[in-house]
Amino acid sequence: MLNMDNIKFSKLVENLQQGIGIIDEQYAIIYCNLAFAHMFDMPKNDMLGKKLYKIIDTNKREIFKQYFSIDKKIKKPAFDIQIVTKDGQHKDILINIYPNIVNETDDYIGWVITADDITEQKKAEKNMRYFVFHDSLTGLYNRAYFDEQMARINKDLKRFSPLSIISIDLDGLKIINDTCGHEAGDVALKKAADIISSVFRKTDVVARIGGDEFCIILPDTSYEVAASKKAVLLSMIDEYNAKCENNSIPISISIGVAAIQNINDETIYDIYQLADSDMYKDKLGNLSICEDRIVPMIEYILKKKQIMDEARINRLLMLVNMMADELDLPEELRDNLIMLSKIHDVGKAAIPAEEFIDISPLIEEKYEILKNHSQIGHNIILRNSQLTNMARLVLHHHEKWDGTGYPSGLKGYDIPIECRILSIIEEYDTLMNPFGSELPLTKEKALENIKKESGIKFDPILVQRFVDVMETKGY
Repeated sequence: MLNMDNIKFSKLVENLQQGIGIIDEQYAIIYCNLAFAHMFDMPKNDMLGKKLYKIIDTNKREIFKQYFSIDKKIKKPAFDIQIVTKDGQHKDILINIYPNIVNETDDYIGWVITADDITEQKKAEKNMRYFVFHDSLTGLYNRAYFDEQMARINKDLKRFSPLSIISIDLDGLKIINDTCGHEAGDVALKKAADIISSVFRKTDVVARIGGDEFCIILPDTSYEVAASKKAVLLSMIDEYNAKCENNSIPISISIGVAAIQNINDETIYDIYQLADSDMYKDKLGNLSICEDRIVPMIEYILKKKQIMDEARINRLLMLVNMMADELDLPEELRDNLIMLSKIHDVGKAAIPAEEFIDISPLIEEKYEILKNHSQIGHNIILRNSQLTNMARLVLHHHEKWDGTGYPSGLKGYDIPIECRILSIIEEYDTLMNPFGSELPLTKEKALENIKKESGIKFDPILVQRFVDVMETKGY
């Protein structure tokens, strides 16, 4: 029988931060230091005499008993247990058992137990594992996890069939980053991720696989079901945009869907390529996407930054349509002119407001900075695949008929007709609705000023047609 009176303990053991306990051959606790009792969230006196396996979690009791059913002389591997404290906190404890207590004949009659609080270590390990396979911004799975799951599923594709893949791209992220900063872009990414993840099951692999790219693997899912998920996603995006608050940028996504057709001939990578191709068809092949999603996003940004307001946009659109009718422009040129009137100043959104707000008249240094907006706008638009055809028009909307405009000094008919028309319309609207404290001109005076610039700043034929339409129909 183990007699504690014959065992001498120093204050060092009693005050160790590591929990130390001793159990006898009946597995009862006959000694523990304060740290050991604290580990198990119990008063020290309450622990004495209790069977150790009765105060550990039930999942580990069998492990504990097995440790003592084999050679008692052998040091057993450590194992961890979890304790739920009185206040509901979870605590992880690492247990080591040492067969150190012997009697006069060297029979093992007890064990020393050490207990170490590894709660923080476990949390760190869990966080490390989480970030190995999760995107730190959105919380979705990352590319590493996506690739791992693609390889795993591809090894036994038949078991997961029918299988579908949905490829998603966040439209206009580069525009948001360029005009409003990467913080605003991160907000758009997180919101898109929240909406996307809400549509799918826990068994689906929802991952952010690139800067603006998301992909979802849907095991046991037919093409029809996956296509219905696409419809739900687009509906939720529209609902979010309709409720957008003043400080929230509308978001847009392009979606591609593909499903396995023939298990014997296809791999999961073939399905992924088909989904990705379908997404790019959605992004590039549908002109209305640009008009319905990207252009409104740019309009919103320009309004938010007080570069354009709703009234000015509406006036420009009215004048643009009147001129398009007067000139009987082909549909493509009309569409370009309408879009240009909405997005031509996008480059200003990337210039700090203090460079051009409340400066009247503009000093030369500030004016030179502001002139960069055409080139900046061109670069922004060129980076967005859905708007590349508009980049040239954004670049040249400040060229002049006599070649003294910017940024390229184009002259005469080398200037795109959409730019030549818009420059007249913008000048007229600015004269009629000036910025800051300047007084508006009458219609007659504004048209007189326009005519003075004919052949210098403006295309003379277009000036005459504009004056004609304004005198008969314009405001």
